[in-house]
Amino acid sequence: MNNMAPDLSGLDPFINAFIAVAVVGALISLVVIGQELSAFVATNHRARLARRESIPTYYRRLLVSH
Repeated sequence: MNNMAPDLSGLDPFINAFIAVAVVGALISLVVIGQELSAFVATNHRARLARRESIPTYYRRLLVSH
């Protein structure tokens, strides 16, 4: 039987490196998004407390007004 499949064993290190870079990039992205979200919430915390609004009411009003 003739095996016509190409030899892809040399691609293993590149595939592993690609997956490692993708995982690191995804983790960095999640950290940045988390920091931005926490900064946004912290910025609006005083305003929300001054208005004595619940969390859903305050952020719903913010979404609708923009």
